[in-house]
Amino acid sequence: MNTKTMVILLLLFFCCLSIQNGHGAMVKLSLEQLVTDADLMVLGTVDSVQSELVEGKIFSFATVSVNLKIKGEPEGTQDKIVVRFPGGTVGDVGMKVEDSPDYKQGEEVLLFLQKTKTQLEYVTVGSSQGKFLMKNNIVVRENIPLDQFIERIQRIMHPTK
Repeated sequence: MNTKTMVILLLLFFCCLSIQNGHGAMVKLSLEQLVTDADLMVLGTVDSVQSELVEGKIFSFATVSVNLKIKGEPEGTQDKIVVRFPGGTVGDVGMKVEDSPDYKQGEEVLLFLQKTKTQLEYVTVGSSQGKFLMKNNIVVRENIPLDQFIERIQRIMHPTK
């Protein structure tokens, strides 16, 4: 077997392994990357979540009431935004996407968002990494008070010289 054939077979083998595995590695984003990549950062409350079939795939749309704008200005209605994410349930069919954020009515969330092409809806930066759940003014994932977390964000946005 010549070298070229061996290389092609090895490439095919590794491609088959990655397809069989069914998922890729999510790159962990730092807080600095989340802040830099976000067009909009808000603290808000999830009002509702609805799922739809869009071109053969299920997407969900969370309507979020904006309580505090940290970075950027929401498009359209200033006090509500729509966040699109893959997955959800339509009728008897459900779809779950690994690493996709999940939104539930009534949640208080701090969101790092990017505009979509339509600019009428947003997606979270870094999939689930751009959604931080709040409980009693504590950022759950970081286990720190909200005001301290916002101070960290402000220092990233406005570093002292």
